[in-house]
Amino acid sequence: MRQPALLPLAAPQLWGNRRRIALAFVVSVAAVLICQLTYQRLTGFWAHREPAYEYQTGFFLAGNLTPLLEEQDAPDPQTAAVLRDSEHRAYGLSDASSAARNFQLWDRNGLVSRLTQAFHGDLLQASSHAEAFALHAVRRNPLGFLRLAYRSWSEYRQFLRRDTLPGLVRIEDGADPGVQPSEARWRIITAHFPQQRRDSAIERTLTRRYHTHGWLWCWMQYLAPFLGLAATCLAPARVRLAIGFLTLWSALLIAVTCLTTPAQVRYLHTLSFTGLAAVAVLAERLLRLPFVPSKAAQSVVSS
Repeated sequence: MRQPALLPLAAPQLWGNRRRIALAFVVSVAAVLICQLTYQRLTGFWAHREPAYEYQTGFFLAGNLTPLLEEQDAPDPQTAAVLRDSEHRAYGLSDASSAARNFQLWDRNGLVSRLTQAFHGDLLQASSHAEAFALHAVRRNPLGFLRLAYRSWSEYRQFLRRDTLPGLVRIEDGADPGVQPSEARWRIITAHFPQQRRDSAIERTLTRRYHTHGWLWCWMQYLAPFLGLAATCLAPARVRLAIGFLTLWSALLIAVTCLTTPAQVRYLHTLSFTGLAAVAVLAERLLRLPFVPSKAAQSVVSS
């Protein structure tokens, strides 16, 4: 939320005029606040609840950070019993793989489901307790938190292989039979949206076919911060600051993604623009390279 407010820093032509840069910051911050607050208000309006980004923040934190959790993080005996029992399931809490963390978040035998049961279906209270013990685990073990982020970042390299990417993408775009909505959920969907009772995700549209087989595109997104760093070093002075800002943005995006979620290919899509900007700068430099005369050639011509 804070990064867009810093966009005026990428415009060096504003730096010499304090009034203009102050005005740019005011407009940038106001735009961010209006968009974010409107988003929360609309969420609350459609959900008939209080304004929020979503209502399962605690569940997502606890599910994604399960390898850090210990009984001592629980705020009460009831929650501690759920954490203690979690080691005897299909995936233990200490398992840091994306499969295990997704199990804890989504499976009916996972941590989130059993925590909800412990609070007799009170989603608000269960999510609040989940957020409390997840944040306590991060404060207790910050190095473990960083190691978990590195584990998520490293796991992308396995997901982006040619033989594994198509299967993962089919799950993420809803085409896998295992992720189809149940009849009860279809009734909820069709009650709020004009969605026919057929699965449009199964249709192999042009964009879905490209998404499934576009492994080079996904690698470009994954490597966007490193491509941006190379582009910053090679960019002309007049655009170097802007490219450096986009590189910093890329690094922050992938850091936040890896710090708070297990590896998911769809989370890389936010890096498309910054990755393309870096590729454009690198391509421009490479295309111009053969046509730029060296100093030795210039001296020969002048003599």
